[in-house]
This record gives sequence, structure tokens and C-alpha cells, in this order.
Amino acid sequence: MVESNTNNKLMLEYANFQPLGDKNLPYNGTVSVFYKTPAGLINNTITFEYSKIEIGDKELKFPFNIPKRYDRR
Repeated sequence: MVESNTNNKLMLEYANFQPLGDKNLPYNGTVSVFYKTPAGLINNTITFEYSKIEIGDKELKFPFNIPKRYDRR
């Protein structure tokens, strides 16, 4: 993704796809963020690797509720 007014970038790269059921899922990935500051171009990189992936058949539940008075903006 590129932010048009600043040319800041976010790049996602996936690798090592392996079958899980009827899907192929990536077990490795890299997130790279490039952004400009007054000091120059900054690059932050996150590399991740999954050792185990499970696909559940139950709906995910989160430990919080959105208040009824919440107004989406």
C-alpha cells in the first residue's frame, strides 16, 4: 500500500505456503514499513513464522462488547 500524499509504504510478503485442509496458508511473512521523517527515510521490518496453524469450526468470541451508544464515525 502507498499513501499517495506522502509516498509512505506498507509492504506485506508471504512465503512458505503449506496445505491445511482445502486451503494453502503462509507459514512465513514479512511486514515492511517505509516512511519519511525530517531525518530521512525510515524502514521498520517485522518478520514472522508460524509453527502451527489451526482452523477452528467455532465462531470467534472477543472478551469485550461494543456499547449500544457507540456511534461509528
